Amino acid sequence: MLAYTPKGSDLAFVKKFISEDLEFDEIVSPQYMQSTGVMVQDKDDPQITNIVGNHSIELLLGTYRDPKRFWIFETDVYVQWAFDEKNKLIDLFVYKYTQPP
Repeated sequence: MLAYTPKGSDLAFVKKFISEDLEFDEIVSPQYMQSTGVMVQDKDDPQITNIVGNHSIELLLGTYRDPKRFWIFETDVYVQWAFDEKNKLIDLFVYKYTQPP
């Protein structure tokens, strides 16, 4: 993802990349969070949450079922872009969330 939207990219550039170049699960449209950065767990203490950036974009890339888990559990894959006060990308995060049946 960083190869396509490197750190320092403008918010408008990232939005254009999402709308024109990225294939994602169109059931859920991107969420543009104007007043919230990305919440990230602290590496040393997972009970501490840090906020990265002033605002962010969150996007559900897609959902899959893992045969190692007997095809029961759905796993969603998300990407979040964190921007500073000047609308410049400071970091991005990709994470998975597995839903129980």
